[in-house]
Amino acid sequence: MKKIIQIKQRAKLLLLLIMSVSSAGYLSAQCTNPYQYGSGTVSTVAGTTVTISTCNYLSEYSPVYGMLSSTVYTMGIANGGYITMRQGSATGPAVAWGTSPLTFTPPANGTYYAHWTVNASCVTSSGCQVTTVQTVGPSNNCQNPAAGGTAAAVPALACLGQPVTVSLTGATTGTGTTFQWQ
Repeated sequence: MKKIIQIKQRAKLLLLLIMSVSSAGYLSAQCTNPYQYGSGTVSTVAGTTVTISTCNYLSEYSPVYGMLSSTVYTMGIANGGYITMRQGSATGPAVAWGTSPLTFTPPANGTYYAHWTVNASCVTSSGCQVTTVQTVGPSNNCQNPAAGGTAAAVPALACLGQPVTVSLTGATTGTGTTFQWQ
């Protein structure tokens, strides 16, 4: 009888350990919601905000079309919450996550899927939330390799003290990019 009680106690401890490891894994997982509602196409104009839905529940996801890897976006939930951005499909790889407002730069051009929840534990709620995406502007991501472009000078040959106009075409641009002329 004593041996049976010890086995039951060990089984309970093992079950508690499995449950706590399972819960910890769930808490750190990125949210994947099964219900789609609302969608939007981003603007190419910096500072423009597009409303994806005036009534997303924090248990839904929304496709966001036309995102560019050269642009920074801010995803928003009106009353706060947690956002997980997935690439390519509603169950694709998570590329960004965090509390609202979430600012991120997509790793590639395309459609992304915003999953709306209460917190990082993927808790859901049934109250309506206004969800938005704002185009912030050009990203400062590095392009590898960066394109140096083609420089031109007018006049091509100048004497000391003569003004020269220098131009550059075909170069990689973006926030934080600087050029040095020699």
